[in-house]
Amino acid sequence: YQKQLAYESRYVQPNENGQVASFMLKYKNGHSQIKAAYSKAFETGRYLFPKELGRDQFYTSMPRSRMEGLGEIDVFAIGYQHNWKHLFLNIDATTTHGAVINDYVLNKYNIDDNYQINTRLHYEFSNFLKGLHIELLYVWKQNKNEPNTKLVAQRSDYNQINLITNFNF
Repeated sequence: YQKQLAYESRYVQPNENGQVASFMLKYKNGHSQIKAAYSKAFETGRYLFPKELGRDQFYTSMPRSRMEGLGEIDVFAIGYQHNWKHLFLNIDATTTHGAVINDYVLNKYNIDDNYQINTRLHYEFSNFLKGLHIELLYVWKQNKNEPNTKLVAQRSDYNQINLITNFNF
C-alpha cells in the first residue's frame, strides 16, 4: 500500500534505519544541578517514534520538542534545576542544527531548525494531598532560518503557558 503513496506521504521508507546517539554531562551541588546534552540523528534515515506512544526520551528531550521524523541533525541542550522541599524550578534550552527544508528523505515533517526555552515550576503536595502535582510550564520556541508561515504555523514562533495538574495514586 505505501509504495502507491507519494514519497512525503509514506510513514516509513524502504531500507530506512534511523539511528540516534545521545550524551549528557550533569553536575549536582546541593539542591541545584546543571546539565549539558547533545543528541545526533544520523544520516541512515529518519528517527521515527509514533507520537501516540509519548515523546522520545533522549537527554536533549523536553516538553513541546521532538526529534521524531528527523535524520542528519544535531541537537544541543543546556539546563538548570533547583529544588526546595516540594518546589522545583527547571530552565532548559535547546537548539537544533542541520534540518533541511523540503528534504523529506531526512525531514519527514518539513521542520526548520529552531531555538526553544522551557521554564517550569513544579509543586508536589504532601500530607492529605500527597500525589497531587501542579506544574506551570512556559515555552518559547523560535524558528531559526525560514520565516515562511506554512513552516512555522503551530510548530515554532510561539509562546505557550500550560497549567498541568496530575494526581498519582
